Amino acid sequence: MVKLSLIERREQFWATVDRSAGPNSCWTRPISAGHRYSQFWDGDRQRNISGHRLAWEFTYGPVLHGLKVLHSCDNPPCCNPAHLFLGTSLANSRDMVTKGRQARGEHNGLAQLTTDRVLEIRRLREPGLLLKEIAEHMWVAIPTVHHVLTGKTWSHV
Repeated sequence: MVKLSLIERREQFWATVDRSAGPNSCWTRPISAGHRYSQFWDGDRQRNISGHRLAWEFTYGPVLHGLKVLHSCDNPPCCNPAHLFLGTSLANSRDMVTKGRQARGEHNGLAQLTTDRVLEIRRLREPGLLLKEIAEHMWVAIPTVHHVLTGKTWSHV
């Protein structure tokens, strides 16, 4: 197999990016089935690399250990270097929460309650039922009821 030079790999990558919308818009690459991010085969590393990461590397240089390439535009297939910035996993999580992109309520795969059940827990508390009584009625743990009623969980409902 013939190895491509860095310049050839860069040209090959950018040839697959749609930049027709202009310099301030999202630049995208095709996405493979089952992926949120575009993938690009990197022959030197012998693996697929996400398009936005390669866009960063080809524009600004290597990504330091422990950092990730994040999107200011929140568009996973975007490869526009102007929309990318470096951050930690924690910064990425905080960005997600700040922008309201985290799975909440029933959209969270670990949710044990539904919106209807949360409303029922709140309705049952109004006449003064004890947390234990509500938990037994709803077949959930007492802390689950407490968290719903104090707003620690399901505060968006």
